[in-house]
Amino acid sequence: MMLDSWSRYVRRIRGLTSPARLVDARMRDFRNNALASYENRCAISGVTIPSLLVASHIIPWSVNESRRADPRNGVCLNSLYDKAFDRGLVTFSDDMRVVISPVLRAQSPSQFHQWALLDIE
Repeated sequence: MMLDSWSRYVRRIRGLTSPARLVDARMRDFRNNALASYENRCAISGVTIPSLLVASHIIPWSVNESRRADPRNGVCLNSLYDKAFDRGLVTFSDDMRVVISPVLRAQSPSQFHQWALLDIE
């Protein structure tokens, strides 16, 4: 009886996760390709620690479904800059220069804030 319940559970989970596995594989490919495009370095800081690198979508995931897995829509950033990029605090100009949001500039910066965020422009 217990084995039969387990078998049903496994079949149900496999059925539910097949599309998720496909999405995971696409996102893994997106990450690998985007990071490789930047030689596994953060585009801003040059950090090369793999666990700190994120393949960030330039055109957000929710905005353009057809570009979700396109590695040309990715930029390799470290975790701090990825979060800042997602929040619109850091962006890039057309000639790929870092642009800092006025929101960051308006704050009274700590030494770290100055060094990590304002001095990168």
